[in-house]
Amino acid sequence: MRIIICDDNQADLECHAAYIKKAADELNEPLELKKFNNASQVIFALEDSVLPVDAVFLDLRMPDIDGIKLAKDIRGYGYRNSIVFLTGSDVYWRSGYEIGALNYMIKGEVTQEKINDVVGRIAQESHALSAKYISVTSGGQTHNIRV
Repeated sequence: MRIIICDDNQADLECHAAYIKKAADELNEPLELKKFNNASQVIFALEDSVLPVDAVFLDLRMPDIDGIKLAKDIRGYGYRNSIVFLTGSDVYWRSGYEIGALNYMIKGEVTQEKINDVVGRIAQESHALSAKYISVTSGGQTHNIRV
């Protein structure tokens, strides 16, 4: 699985990344986890990614671009895989689901069990999607083609 997590709070970023790593280990899923502190880094990572990213975990309140705007932007760029919001507030949950978020998690209530459930669902979706695509490399570029 390829997962991106973005949070401007370093302690929250490391804590949630550790939960994700543990969940992947328990599922025996290989994991490529990229951690970012701001939304601009996420946009660049998604644009530069050769292989599709299976999930993006986003903090909602970030200084440069908030998580809702970032999610709308990456959906606009064609990203269709899972988005999970991590936030300290339940104020924006409706916006999260309007974007098609897989989950909306309140930071103080996040547990390993909840992350295990979400990562398990991401893994299932990833396996289902990978069966529908092949990767073709030509001229130094890799393209994922739906079959």
